[in-house]
Amino acid sequence: MLREYQSLKDFPFSAVMSIYEETNRKTGKSRYPDELPERQVALAEGELYNYLRDVFFSQPGAKYYLWLVGDRPVSALRIEPYRDGFLVSAMETAPESRSHGYAKALLQAVIHGMVPVLLYSHIHHRNAASIAVHTACGFRKIRDCAVTLDGTFTSKMGTYFLEIQ
Repeated sequence: MLREYQSLKDFPFSAVMSIYEETNRKTGKSRYPDELPERQVALAEGELYNYLRDVFFSQPGAKYYLWLVGDRPVSALRIEPYRDGFLVSAMETAPESRSHGYAKALLQAVIHGMVPVLLYSHIHHRNAASIAVHTACGFRKIRDCAVTLDGTFTSKMGTYFLEIQ
C-alpha cells in the first residue's frame, strides 16, 4: 500500500530508517570513521532527519513515498523539484524485503498518481536493480552522467527520464 508524506508530521522516521540501514551504515562509516559503528549510524540518521526537516520538506511539491506491507514500510523514495520537473531520489528497499517487487510497485504507484510532469532519476551505473526497476516503469536513459540537486556533476551516475502525460 502506498503512503505519501508532505511533512515530517506523522512521517514514521524511525521505522523508515530500517529501510536505509545499509546506506546509513556506509554513510556513517565514511563521514565519521573515528566513531563507533552505532554512533556512525546515529549521526548519519541525524543528518538525514535534519535534511528532511530543513531542506526537503520546505520545498514546494516535495513528497516522500513509502510502500507498506501491513503497517511496515518496506520501500521508500522521495520526489523533489528538479530543473523543469521532479527528481526521484533515495529509492531503496529494506534488505530483507528485496526481490519481492516492492520498489517497482512503489514507483508505479507514484507515477500513476502524478499529473503530467517530467520525472528524472540519477542512478549509479553499477546499480542494476534500480536501473531495471526504472526501465520497467518506463524511464529511459538520457545521459551517461548526472547533475545532482546541489549542482555537482558526476560521471558515476546516469540520468534517466520519464514524461508523464
